Formats: sequence, C-alpha cells, structure tokens
Amino acid sequence: MVSRNKVPSLTPEQEELIEDAIREKRHGDGKISLQQVYEVLSSLKHQGLISDSDRSGVMQVFKRHFG
Repeated sequence: MVSRNKVPSLTPEQEELIEDAIREKRHGDGKISLQQVYEVLSSLKHQGLISDSDRSGVMQVFKRHFG
C-alpha cells in the first residue's frame, strides 16, 4: 500500500522503511489499526526519517483503503 505512485515524495528507502515499521507493529493476526499506522508514521517523522507531508500522504492512502 505504501507506494511512491500514491505518495510521490517518498524515496524507495522511505517506502521500504515505512513498510518494515508497519509490519513490525502488526498484531500476531496481521491486523493493524489506523491509530497504530499513525503512531508508526509519527515515530518515523520524529526521528527525521520521513517528512510531515510524507506522513500525511501515507495516512491518506491508509484512510482511503480502510474507509
């Protein structure tokens, strides 16, 4: 779901970083909430690994997917 086609400001490295971080956060059953996605993205933003616009763009993708 995390794709530079959907969020053009992401680099390939950021795309992989986000996907890995979300995979780690998922429950044993493979589920994840929008709140958990937001927490993962916020953590990456606060670490300076993604920008605020990257976080917002990825959140919009997840909201559309789960909406």
